[in-house]
Amino acid sequence: MRIFLFLAFSWLSLVGQSNQPEWHWKSDSGLLQGEARFVSPDAPRQIFIWESGSAESKQLLYAFERDATLLFSPDDQWIALNDHVGSGQSEIKLFKKVKGPRYIPSKLDPTAKAWALLKQQSNTPYPNTLFHSYACVVNWSANSRALLVSLSGHNDPDNHIDNWLCVFDLPSGKASLNLDQMNRGVVHIKSRP
Repeated sequence: MRIFLFLAFSWLSLVGQSNQPEWHWKSDSGLLQGEARFVSPDAPRQIFIWESGSAESKQLLYAFERDATLLFSPDDQWIALNDHVGSGQSEIKLFKKVKGPRYIPSKLDPTAKAWALLKQQSNTPYPNTLFHSYACVVNWSANSRALLVSLSGHNDPDNHIDNWLCVFDLPSGKASLNLDQMNRGVVHIKSRP
């Protein structure tokens, strides 16, 4: 009987949580918000975005299976999504603002470009030889034109990558080791009277 009550309570808890957001994000400007929620226990989680103050205009941005995080660009024109596809992989998805609070998937692929740069720089066959490979956006540049990307992965103690960083430039669609892009516009000194 106790097992039955426990299972019933667990099921009711899951059903009750389907209307509650699992994660909530807000852009630095405060103009955009996003949330992830279960629509039903057997369906993927869904991420919705909307302009603050008009929740009735929610847009379904993306559906995912395991885990995801959003990073809004400082100018609110882009959304970077870290999609943790499974326990052994994560990749970056980009969405571009097209009209009002509407965003569409971008064809830019920071994940592939970052791994290609690492492969070129280190003369390694990564990520193809890794059982686990993770690409994540760490931060946006102050001018919303570049992303700081982190790559990690492993097979065993002798075959791994730990937090290798590069910059993905949106206008060129290329990855580089030019960290100057991430530092432009981030230092502000108030003049003293």
